[in-house]
Amino acid sequence: MNRGQNAVWAVLAAGATALVLFGVLIYMARSQSSNPDIILPPGPSDISVPTSDHGEQPDTDPFAPNEIDITPQNVMKIVSDLTRPTEYTAVNRTTRYWAEGSASTSFRVYVLGDCSRVDTLTDGSESSESYVIFTSSVVYMPLGGQDQPIERGAFTSDAAASMPTYEDVLSLSEKVIAGAGYTRKNSRPCVWVQTQDEYDIEYWIDLESGLLIAAEARQNGLQAWSFEQTELTLGAPDRELFLLPSGADALSVQEQQP
Repeated sequence: MNRGQNAVWAVLAAGATALVLFGVLIYMARSQSSNPDIILPPGPSDISVPTSDHGEQPDTDPFAPNEIDITPQNVMKIVSDLTRPTEYTAVNRTTRYWAEGSASTSFRVYVLGDCSRVDTLTDGSESSESYVIFTSSVVYMPLGGQDQPIERGAFTSDAAASMPTYEDVLSLSEKVIAGAGYTRKNSRPCVWVQTQDEYDIEYWIDLESGLLIAAEARQNGLQAWSFEQTELTLGAPDRELFLLPSGADALSVQEQQP
């Protein structure tokens, strides 16, 4: 066999080898496209969000902070930037615990801008003699059927309702924040904050309303108190709720003050 024939056979062999390799590549590509065991890289919707184990595991939802990793260092900024309603009605329950048992108190809070009314609930119903109306400068307590205005000072509706609020979270020192994350509480998307100090407290701030909806405190490992928002209705409450025993409108009095 001469050199020319050798060259021809070499070219033919190389071409055959290329065709075989090309066929193998096509077969592998087809097999991979139909093989259910092939694992593709996750898409953006498959990437999990930062979560906390202190609450329900969050599903993917429009409130999940997909691009923000909530940490003890940035949680205060996140909570402070949440949008909050200026008109709403909420029912809150606070429970205090001691060695022999516990006791719960519920309040219905009506909020209209700077004014609010706090009703103590007895067996789920308002008590006509147990409510307080707050304006920015005066507190009205219906004692003896009189308006009984009291200078507000540092007296707050939150204190009257025996409840913590998101403002308590904002007043925290960064050094006591031990944990933070995104979770769900009572099926609501929340920012979770944990503190370690004289009391170890967990807070859950609702991402939809910006309001605190739950909190739990422990001291020396024992539960000390808990708080839960059991109802929330957005929108302006009835203005008649702000009528004083004399018939005066507390909101009008507030508007007339210089």
